[in-house]
Amino acid sequence: EKPPPAWRPAVGEQVVITQLDARRLKEARRRGGRYADELTSLGRVVGSVGTVISDDRDDLPFRVSISLGSRTRDSFDAFFALSELRPLPSYFPETPTTMRNGANPAAVPPLRELPVRFSTAPPGQLTAAGALGAANLLAVAYLGQLLRAARVSGGYAIPAALNAIYPPLLLYAIGFVAVPAIRAVYVRRRNRRIDVRNRIRSAWAAALASPPAGALRRKLQAARRLRPGLKEVRENDLAFRSSDGSGKGAPPLLDDFDRRLAALEKPVDESDKPPSSPGSYRSGRRRDQQ
Repeated sequence: EKPPPAWRPAVGEQVVITQLDARRLKEARRRGGRYADELTSLGRVVGSVGTVISDDRDDLPFRVSISLGSRTRDSFDAFFALSELRPLPSYFPETPTTMRNGANPAAVPPLRELPVRFSTAPPGQLTAAGALGAANLLAVAYLGQLLRAARVSGGYAIPAALNAIYPPLLLYAIGFVAVPAIRAVYVRRRNRRIDVRNRIRSAWAAALASPPAGALRRKLQAARRLRPGLKEVRENDLAFRSSDGSGKGAPPLLDDFDRRLAALEKPVDESDKPPSSPGSYRSGRRRDQQ
């Protein structure tokens, strides 16, 4: 299967090693010895999943980190050409379904933190920058030697402008080399800490993938029996639906409450009114008797 048109894996992308390039095989057979042993080791990882951790561009190979399975703590890095790699989804179209079903593909390595890159520039540009820094240092050193010799001999006058620009040139030449050197030390230390975290993460992944001990297995089984079941809410269990509006689908109890409240608010007839006081009731009774 061919990769998508113009596909190029990015740093951090998972890829599948599908084959070894024919030119690599031919070169290993020609040289033999250590190269043949390396080829044998790489042949074992064909079909494995790795993570791209470096892309130097300029048509150079990709540096891929390969985990040797979920039950081992070991992983190693190797370089592969673009023709030897394929994107993971196109090679394993069933991977999302498998992961939804709860299976853990053995080929997928544990999560790996990518190292910090010193620079994203191609190697050619880095080499040219290093050569330029060295040339700056040599030129400034030669200029300083000429200025010192002129001061000592006093044979010819030194232009004032040359004396004025020499300190900035010296500072620029030193900084051009010192800043990348400091960054290289910082990146190296940071990558060491990242490597330690990756090893710890791989160790925990191996521990989780290994079968649990007897006591832990019994605890997990007991917790699985005690966990509450999934309750499914059906249409008959609904008491109110927000999509019906505030006045639709009200429960019967609310309608009965509205009827009782309306009955209490009705005006009372004059004949049904009770007497205002007991005295008025007795006086009215005497008039009836007369």
